Amino acid sequence: MDWAKKVVNVYNPMGVYFYTQSNLLQLHQHPEVLILGINPGSEGSLLEVDRTPEDFLKGNPYFSKDVKWPLWSRLNSIFEAGGISHLLKDDQLFVWSNMFHCDTKHSQELGKYSLNEEHIALTKELINVLQPKFIVCLGTQDCFAKLISLYQKKSKSLLPGVVDYFLVDEKIPAYGIYHTSCRYTREKKVLLGKVLGALYRGEVVPDSEALRNLFMTEIKAFEDRAKAPKIHKMDSETFGMLSKALSRYEHFDKNWHYLTSDIIFRLAPNYVNVRHKIFDVNHNYLSAKQYPYAQELITLLASYGFELNKESKGTSLGQKRYEKYQVINNDSMPLAQYIIEELHKLQEEITSLFNKK
Repeated sequence: MDWAKKVVNVYNPMGVYFYTQSNLLQLHQHPEVLILGINPGSEGSLLEVDRTPEDFLKGNPYFSKDVKWPLWSRLNSIFEAGGISHLLKDDQLFVWSNMFHCDTKHSQELGKYSLNEEHIALTKELINVLQPKFIVCLGTQDCFAKLISLYQKKSKSLLPGVVDYFLVDEKIPAYGIYHTSCRYTREKKVLLGKVLGALYRGEVVPDSEALRNLFMTEIKAFEDRAKAPKIHKMDSETFGMLSKALSRYEHFDKNWHYLTSDIIFRLAPNYVNVRHKIFDVNHNYLSAKQYPYAQELITLLASYGFELNKESKGTSLGQKRYEKYQVINNDSMPLAQYIIEELHKLQEEITSLFNKK
């Protein structure tokens, strides 16, 4: 509670939205792992500005272990690969927090606040209170770099492009990884997960050579995948297979097919595009009432790797480039088959969403 009082005393005078993620009032023991991000990203839409210590400790009311945020799903996949996913399923075993507690749409916007050593020192106090068995920083260039600076330490790269490391207070290992909102190949998730799992269980010391000897197969797979050519435009054979498979979907017009009675999609030369069947370029999906469940659809598509295109003037619910399918699928089945199967899953989920109206 003393830590929470210090946090609200520092952040309340700033007049900003701020919160932590995990509900710390429910924590009754030292957690096994502390997950740290740089700051929340809800764009100031969740909570009141003035906060009490008790309210702050309740964390993010919208966070759930079942939430389909890509960053959380990807982190779960990594921990599953290492046999330590149980750590993220028990509120007594993990804490999720941030280096800074004021929220912004993008971490780059933190510069608009007068954040200083007083703010970042609060993270050090939190670590002292929690005494986790290990720390995972989401983001090597922001979160992990600031943690290193806080302790005035030097880090070492255990596996370049995968995981960095340093020791907090000479006893708590801290690992810096790429933010899990970023794209990960299957090979990278498997390698990182196995490394974190082995380090947690004490099966290997945090040493680059030791890890390379233990995970030679996984490292080779990761490095080979990194060298693999990316698909920027679908080849004519695959496109032909896809077009033939699309016969199951009714045409909306020459280029667009119905995914559901309200949602349509098309195959562009470089990506799959999904939108509402009725749209007006003068109305943005996020603000126009005539587009039901727009935000829910955008969130659902984002969980599959679709992204909003700023140039679409808000008429597209999401676009997914073909190279993303290649990375996720990892050549385990023909690309055309994988895309069709994913469209079928989307069809089922979107239908279920609209049936709740």
